[in-house]
Formats: sequence, structure tokens, C-alpha cells
Amino acid sequence: MKLTAVELALAAYIFGEGLDPREVLFTAERAQGDREALWSLRLKHEVFEDVLNLVAITLKFEHDEATWWLPPTFAHIALNTLHHCNEMLDFITSRFMGYVVDLKKIYALSKRITTAS
Repeated sequence: MKLTAVELALAAYIFGEGLDPREVLFTAERAQGDREALWSLRLKHEVFEDVLNLVAITLKFEHDEATWWLPPTFAHIALNTLHHCNEMLDFITSRFMGYVVDLKKIYALSKRITTAS
């Protein structure tokens, strides 16, 4: 892998040892992630839900309306219909879902994803 000097500096800032794990490094809509959350992207670690939320938000704006990128909270709601927050379900529906007649693909990001070794 070839990284530019800026990419190397950014990686050192995110993954460097001895840095504050609680420093918030990203915020987007209802997603916020600190350094510790981004450390979950290292090999053989479970990816934090905050990171998956950021991915869902980012992909929603980078792809056409015919694809839904649903955050991990959607999977929790879909699997447990008796105990969920209606406000969160309404937010997900309005923010991440489009018209069904135009739908081609649905991706529901799951909290149980681990990086490959």
C-alpha cells in the first residue's frame, strides 16, 4: 500500500499510541466517534457501531437513491420489534430510505462485523 505524506500523518493521528482515546475525531448527523471507535478498524477487532453509522451516512450521500444503506440501529429494530424507539425508526426511515418503487439494493450494516486478518 502506498500512502501519501498527508495520509500517513492522518493515520498516525488516528492510530498512534499514547493519544487520548476519548478525543472525538468525527461527527455526522447522529453519529459521533472518538479515537477508540476508529481503533476498532484495526485487524481482528470488532468494528464499533459509531464507525458503521458513519459509513451508512457517508454511503447514503455517495450513491443513488435506488440503494439503501441502513445503520446498525435498523438491524436492532428489525430483529426486536417489541422494544424500539419510534423516534429513531422515524429518523432512519426519513433519512436512509427512499421510494420502494425505485429500490434496487438494501444494505443493513451489522454490528457484528470484524476486520479480516
